[in-house]
Amino acid sequence: MLHRRSPYPGPSVSARGAMFALPAIVALAMLLRFYGAGSQLWFDEIETLVHAVRLPFGTLATHFPSNNDHVFYSELAHLCIKLGGDTPLMLRLPAVMFGILSIPLIYSFGQTVTSRFEAIAAVLMATLSYHHVWFSQNARGYTILLCVALLSTQALVTGLRNHQRWPFVLFGVVTALGAYTHLTMVLVAVGQTLVVGAHLRANRRQVPAADWARVGAGFALAALLTVLLYMPMLGDLAGFFGNSATTPKAATAGWALLELTRGTGSVLVLTVGLTVFVVGAVSYAHQSPLTAGLMLVPGALVYAVSAAMQRPTFPRFFFFMAGFVLLVLVRGVCVITAFTVQRLAPRLARHAVELPYLAVSAMAAMLLVDLPRAYSLPKQDYLGALAFVEAQAAPGDRIMFGENGTAFPGQHYFNKPWTALESAADLQAARATQTVWVLHTFERYLALRDPARLALLKRDCIEVQKFEGTLADGNIRVSRCPKLS
Repeated sequence: MLHRRSPYPGPSVSARGAMFALPAIVALAMLLRFYGAGSQLWFDEIETLVHAVRLPFGTLATHFPSNNDHVFYSELAHLCIKLGGDTPLMLRLPAVMFGILSIPLIYSFGQTVTSRFEAIAAVLMATLSYHHVWFSQNARGYTILLCVALLSTQALVTGLRNHQRWPFVLFGVVTALGAYTHLTMVLVAVGQTLVVGAHLRANRRQVPAADWARVGAGFALAALLTVLLYMPMLGDLAGFFGNSATTPKAATAGWALLELTRGTGSVLVLTVGLTVFVVGAVSYAHQSPLTAGLMLVPGALVYAVSAAMQRPTFPRFFFFMAGFVLLVLVRGVCVITAFTVQRLAPRLARHAVELPYLAVSAMAAMLLVDLPRAYSLPKQDYLGALAFVEAQAAPGDRIMFGENGTAFPGQHYFNKPWTALESAADLQAARATQTVWVLHTFERYLALRDPARLALLKRDCIEVQKFEGTLADGNIRVSRCPKLS
């Protein structure tokens, strides 16, 4: 069977009630995502701006500098900057808009596969989520991928359920745009192919032959459009992926898994959250193996392939699953609440309707407590660090960048004339004649790429100030290295 009703749909929410609630939540999402969206840029955003967005549009469409460039996003940001000026807000505007768009898309997909209550609850969680706000104010293509994942999955479910052709056309178009944004979408599409193929095979006696043709045409259209979009830059793509030296060993699949759990709080909170997620996932699998597979298998495949190929793996590669994860968590809460009422505390039966509201309210309150963190600090505080070191350095002192994480933004975006250290020997040579101030960040990478340089900074220099940001390992550190006697 393609789809069964939720075993516990939660409290009833009327279509009229949803019509009032959803616009209010979307309006709140707009406010939370535009507020603070013009704050200073972090390293990847600066690299995207300098290496891609500021280039002529024709160059953007025919050149693939690195996987840091999300091609479709760069093209949209290029147009925004042309229209509104070269500012952080304009650079981030596509991310902001797609982040807002994802809110009604989560509801649209949610009400397709579950109850309105669960869909509205998931939308509220997304709206108040620190991580959703963070990525919606990040000049990268991850909110586009979130929208694409939601749209493509809903298209597959709707097309198979209603035996219609247009959802598969929609699937092909949005999947190609997702792949044009970031190539991890290709793995997402492969995961969707595996799930849909398994569904068709398991139900081959009930599935009309026309459905097989529609599915095949949808996936073929996605592949064809992706190839056509990337055709002008196929040479660059082949050169990039053929160069194994571009893989930063710090961003391993195991590290990504640990980072996904960072900030969840205590072991108890993590355990409870994982338990709720598993319960929700099992409930969706019982309701519809197709739906559960489309929600969860693509993310598992992205992780497995990245680990097997030893390619860079970052937690942000899994942000496309955010809508699905929230729906699964809300389902888990509803199922656990129902089980508690029915099996463990029958006396609470008269409160069976209120309890899910209370549980969702508690989740929303936890998210609200964390939300101010998105605005309290920049992603990386380059401006604070640069202003501090310029104010503190004495006449005759020398200022240097400790590694590329500070050198590239400092030299190519902030236009500072300072040189970059290439090795520990460079620092010692500079210290032979003067006191040196060093700015550095991304210590995890520096420890792997040049441990001697980092060890020297830690041993012989004094860390005068640390400028914190919300980006993991993105603190900007200012150290003073005395002149050698």
